[in-house]
Amino acid sequence: MPPSDGFIIAVKPLCKNYPKILHAKKKENPEADTKRKYLAKKPDQIVGQGFYQFVAANLDALARGRGISAKLILPAQMNQYDVRIRKRHIQGNRMQLVVELDNWFLRLFTPNVQVEYDLESRRLLWYRGISMVSNKDNKNVEVITTYDYLQKPSLLSSRVD
Repeated sequence: MPPSDGFIIAVKPLCKNYPKILHAKKKENPEADTKRKYLAKKPDQIVGQGFYQFVAANLDALARGRGISAKLILPAQMNQYDVRIRKRHIQGNRMQLVVELDNWFLRLFTPNVQVEYDLESRRLLWYRGISMVSNKDNKNVEVITTYDYLQKPSLLSSRVD
């Protein structure tokens, strides 16, 4: 159920070596209405802000044309999806990436997400794709989000090859 329906969505590890739990609870009666789904812990799982940090850490490989695969956890859907991240193009110090489902057949029916990063600061500059914002029909809408930073980068400066 989407968060707009009065649910609390969470992802938390059970223990260091055990699966993660995705669970949704109605705010009125959290214990009685708990839905749980167990996902086996995998090193390539990403969720929430971890997605942006994962991409930032892999910018050099992406800039060289290497595609990156990951398992993107979407707590609101209580599921994870195999996605691939690939370079669309580089212009100056900005690189645009496409995030899409890894399965070629499912890609035919699902929208992709486009993001742009600054290669020097390793920061996300904009996002275009489906959001957690829903319309009057309770459907998630597509958004374009532009980021304007007031602070210098800190954690995003680490690199992974």
